[in-house]
Amino acid sequence: MSLCSWRTMRCLRLALLVAAVAAVALSASTLTALGTSLGAPAAQAAAAPTSATADCNHNGTPDTQESNWANRDDDGDGVCNAVDVCPLEADPSQDPTRCQLQAITVPFRPDDVTVPHPTYSGATITLKGIARYGGNQFRWDFGDGLSTAWTAISDPYNLGLRHVYTGFVGQPFVATLSVRDTASPAVVASAYYRVRIQLSTDLSDPAQLDVRTRMAQDAGLWYLHTTLARSTYADGSPGYRQGYAVSSSA
Repeated sequence: MSLCSWRTMRCLRLALLVAAVAAVALSASTLTALGTSLGAPAAQAAAAPTSATADCNHNGTPDTQESNWANRDDDGDGVCNAVDVCPLEADPSQDPTRCQLQAITVPFRPDDVTVPHPTYSGATITLKGIARYGGNQFRWDFGDGLSTAWTAISDPYNLGLRHVYTGFVGQPFVATLSVRDTASPAVVASAYYRVRIQLSTDLSDPAQLDVRTRMAQDAGLWYLHTTLARSTYADGSPGYRQGYAVSSSA
């Protein structure tokens, strides 16, 4: 019997282990792209211009050396934080709608948000999303005829919900995450979450095993996101342009 027999499930355990290691070892560029999709302030700060001469208020002190938050340009749009209508959204036009209520879903590939999250029929997966700029309720329409009721938001960084999709290989689903504030229930922000059923029943087939591996990587990255402890550095300590410090929680 092969060491990768589905009866022993050794291959699946190995795939999950490899996926977990791969998730932690993702390149900084990939994590930055994911963070931007999730609205992580740290990722947005990292995406700001790296020029040592950028000086939003033209006072002779580069933004990278400004100790005062008001005199910096953390989103890199050329407008100082003190007068920027939306200091975390790069927008030289200063459109105030950029800071309105947002629902954001996590793409499977940050470089191509149309690529669906992989799953197989009958598998339990987590649909992943966050809320930005307010909102105290959220709901999911799973795109398969099922949906949830409006639910109170306890953590805007984690609007994830587990769901099981069943169907034929290749069948696509488009779920929708919606966010609203009960003070203005008619104003709803929404975002799509794409899923596609793939073949993954014969784990001795490397291609089918790879589906499980990619699912594990997807889940591993979300686990890292939801178990981070976020805190704020004081201006000028330990460094400039570091609005958020992120470390693993206990």
